[in-house]
Amino acid sequence: MESGESRTIAILAEKPSVAQDIARVLGANTRGKGYLQGNGYVVTWAIGHLVSLAQPHEIKPEWRLWRFDHLPILPTEWPLVVYERTKDQFEVVRKILTSSRVSRIVCATDAGREGELIFRYIYEAAGCRKPVSRLWISSLTPDAIRTGFERARPSAGGFPLFGSLAVTGTAEEWDRDLPATLVNFVGAHLGLKNTLDRVKEENGRSCQSSAGRSPDKSQDEKTRSESGSWETR
Repeated sequence: MESGESRTIAILAEKPSVAQDIARVLGANTRGKGYLQGNGYVVTWAIGHLVSLAQPHEIKPEWRLWRFDHLPILPTEWPLVVYERTKDQFEVVRKILTSSRVSRIVCATDAGREGELIFRYIYEAAGCRKPVSRLWISSLTPDAIRTGFERARPSAGGFPLFGSLAVTGTAEEWDRDLPATLVNFVGAHLGLKNTLDRVKEENGRSCQSSAGRSPDKSQDEKTRSESGSWETR
């Protein structure tokens, strides 16, 4: 993309093969490192999950040890972490999503809860606050892709409800399943019985109160220079 262009639309697909199909239909045929661009679009991709909720010990170091007195394990915040193995591609995506040359984002991850979660975590971790449209397609034929873009509409207030449910549902599973696993593991190790029943009611009440929390965006994302290529910005 030339540095003088503006109002570019960024499209985030879930995997490279899908991004290539979309780029071909839109005429974004110029290849860069981790993206395709052209005709007013820049198409980039995740490689599955680029970002996840932090593990317990990444939130509080003492949670690395599995102890009964740590229950219930309920974070007050939900930090996100970038996977080390795919951090280079995340950085490509982050620079594109936050570029001043990009006016809006199209979420082209898979049409389901997992796809919504992948996009939402990347969007939050990148520190992006640009308007988002959702591409809902179940086929990657050229006609289906064109029709999907014709029908894509900006999401009122940011994300559609489905995206919010994907995030809160994952947080609720974290709240519920991790303490249950810890109880069973420690209880079995100590030869105790009925340990899960003992904490289930208390932890269940806590999960209900925390289900509405949203993940925090990463705090280390700073404003980048908007000059040069996508790779060097």
